[in-house]
Amino acid sequence: SQLREKEIQEAKSMGALIQVNASSLFYRRNGKRKRFVKKLIKKSLVDVISSDAHANRKNYFFRAYKRVRLKFGKVVAQKLFYYNPKKIINDVYEF
Repeated sequence: SQLREKEIQEAKSMGALIQVNASSLFYRRNGKRKRFVKKLIKKSLVDVISSDAHANRKNYFFRAYKRVRLKFGKVVAQKLFYYNPKKIINDVYEF
């Protein structure tokens, strides 16, 4: 976990954007992954939370927004689910 976090910090320092799937906040079988994602959000290492709803997968997007808003606040939730994705779409990569 520490190594992966360091690699993520290094990638971000080189300009990488970090995305996690909304479903990562709800893993039942692997609580370690859920805790790791929450830790990354807390340390502002996540830029975007996205849906992995292609094919026949369950869509956790709205539930994830509510969970992030509850745990980290409205400002963080809006940044990760709306403002940062909008910047990417508009080709503005100043995070």
